[in-house]
Amino acid sequence: MEITEVRAILLSCPMPEGGDPPWRTCSDYGTVFQRNAVIVEVETDEGITGYGEAVGDALSMKTLIEERLKPRLIGRDPTMVQGLWEMMFQGSRLDIGLRRGVTYPSPEGRSGAYMSAMSGIDIALWDVLGKALKQPVYKLLGGGGTREKIRVYASAGGWELSPKALGRVAESYVEEGFTAMKIRWGMGVKADEARMKAVRDAVGDDVDLMVDCHGAQELHYVLKMADKLEKYEIFWIEEPLTYDDVGGYAELKSRIKTRIAAGESWYTRFGFKPFIESRAVDILQPEPGSTGGLTEARRIAVTGSTWGLPCVPHAWGTGIILAAGLHLTVSIPNGFLLEYKCAPDPLFHEIFIEPIKQEKGYLEVPKKPGLGIQFDKEKALKKFPFKPGPTRKAVYPKWLVDMNPKWG
Repeated sequence: MEITEVRAILLSCPMPEGGDPPWRTCSDYGTVFQRNAVIVEVETDEGITGYGEAVGDALSMKTLIEERLKPRLIGRDPTMVQGLWEMMFQGSRLDIGLRRGVTYPSPEGRSGAYMSAMSGIDIALWDVLGKALKQPVYKLLGGGGTREKIRVYASAGGWELSPKALGRVAESYVEEGFTAMKIRWGMGVKADEARMKAVRDAVGDDVDLMVDCHGAQELHYVLKMADKLEKYEIFWIEEPLTYDDVGGYAELKSRIKTRIAAGESWYTRFGFKPFIESRAVDILQPEPGSTGGLTEARRIAVTGSTWGLPCVPHAWGTGIILAAGLHLTVSIPNGFLLEYKCAPDPLFHEIFIEPIKQEKGYLEVPKKPGLGIQFDKEKALKKFPFKPGPTRKAVYPKWLVDMNPKWG
């Protein structure tokens, strides 16, 4: 079998005004006016096509996938997934690396957009391999057999929701069967505490609550809020500090009782290494669509397991990222939970013939070959044509500005 084509399919979905909850979600990044997706398509000479997803800027992904990486892949055997990963990662240094038994990343491939582009291709290659062997990907990753389903947590709770509105939304998640949920944090002491109280009052004591800081807080603020909100039994604080602040994470972990989760913004096992060795985090969150695909995300998870660290994959994209995260979680010994996007996003479900959907807070272990999700390419291109331009604006909701004028 040979690879005959590699392409990036760009999709866009403008988010309309209104909605309950609002269509336009908000965080420290600003308000989302449009959602994009980069679907990676790998075709073979035997008629098998695999799909992946790259998490990153759409136009950058397209250039890297089709101009930089595609020429290295055409004519290659797509079932040699890990070998192709090393070829993309090490580039022209692969030969010397193999001779010496050492991994030498090429200057372009260490992190960032290039790694995200690689990740989307890697996921598509695993999809091809699973379809070729008529096996679900998690079995090829070496896992499964001990669980029939994986618990998922509801992920949304953006700044667009006032404390009262957030409480209503959280209550609706419990009614759907979720037993864990995550909200966004970092609006200021008054707003953060008001929202956390509203959620805990709405869902009771038996639901796990997590908060996400997007790597945008300072150490003193997180220390203050961790102490102030300890009574609400927060399950973890996610990405509380700047992404590469190893020392800050280590200090924070030594001074608070709440778990620290991070990893969606780190690339490859080499990016995770200093945080693991410094015991700076409690839970690892690799994003298959950017950290190096399923190949590298599994390496990260297994490395974490040797240090006693659970792995909860980040999964904020379309259903392809969700499927990849599900296969990863099933295949690893330290996977126990998975993110499930609840924010309004038609690209999450509507571009698939049979989307993966949670039932009572769980996802069933996939049974179909490959990723087990069928991308409806014709519908996607017709309904969600790509529109270049910014996807967010620095606009914040009135309730937040009234409570904390600095966001005005």
